[in-house]
Amino acid sequence: AIPRAASVQGGAATYKKSLDYMGFAEGESMIGKPIDFVFIGSCTNGRIEDFRAFASIVKGNKRAKNITAWLVPGSHKVLASIKEEGLLDIFEAAEFELREPGCSACLAMNDDKIPAGKYAVSTSNRNFEGRQGPGSRTLLASPLFTVLSSTAVPLPIENVDTDQIIPARFLKATERVGFGDNLFRDWRYNQDDSPKTDFVLNNTTYQGKILVGGHNFGSGSSREHAAWAVYDYGFRCVISSFFADIFRNNCLNIGVLPVQVSSEFLDEIFKAIQNQPSTELTVDLYKQNVTISSSGKLESFDINDYKKDNMLNGYDDIDYLSNIKSDIEGFALNTPL
Repeated sequence: AIPRAASVQGGAATYKKSLDYMGFAEGESMIGKPIDFVFIGSCTNGRIEDFRAFASIVKGNKRAKNITAWLVPGSHKVLASIKEEGLLDIFEAAEFELREPGCSACLAMNDDKIPAGKYAVSTSNRNFEGRQGPGSRTLLASPLFTVLSSTAVPLPIENVDTDQIIPARFLKATERVGFGDNLFRDWRYNQDDSPKTDFVLNNTTYQGKILVGGHNFGSGSSREHAAWAVYDYGFRCVISSFFADIFRNNCLNIGVLPVQVSSEFLDEIFKAIQNQPSTELTVDLYKQNVTISSSGKLESFDINDYKKDNMLNGYDDIDYLSNIKSDIEGFALNTPL
């Protein structure tokens, strides 16, 4: 819910003015608010990593017909990578419009303006009245998810270790690309590289952005390539009743949300997917809960506050430090050696 002015420390009058400008009311829920425009990119959150993450979410989906969606790369190099990696095909199939690198709607340049009274979700890093056009109403967001609703792939096997997730012979690469091809390689393929028909990733009945694994998922060696493989395949969330600590942290560092639930709730999830593969799970990072759509059953999960904030903002550790650069410089200036 939108905070009430009484709970805001200082600047209550300015806060109320902001609510009036946005057409919001104190205590009102944000859920169900209409969105007219989506703007992703420009110099902030316009990296190739951002567009890869966004492509993994919109792949196979289409924008709502009432939404105008603009994607603006941070540079011509990023634009070239989008085309070379085939991301443009995904965006066009989802009916998102890729623009040339530049300011675009971030600062209401040229004709890319949000009309007065219309709402836009934007990945810009700051906001003020009229930034995206006179009278425009902007909601800042990350290109990553705060709420993920998706069907899921069930893998009810306990003690899945990192060597099974990504075998050691595939660890020579140092970039986070291409690992998804070899996720669960020895379980997915025969020695002649033909798919094993009985493995779940080769069964088109089960698809989605969520992987549901058995107890003690990600045990074994500390290789971060295991988390890279999960991400590169297209999963954005892994649910289990227990994770190995290093694997959990490696996931959080690259934008995969590890959700640990009780053994009883995990069984409920497996049963729901088995009975109805089209069952969607809704993972709400902000509220820290996961819901089974077919039954409405819900359970909360824990996450480190620092990692939660980073995921909500689309930050890695370096982004976080860059964001508080002025605080660090101020501390250095005012702290005697």
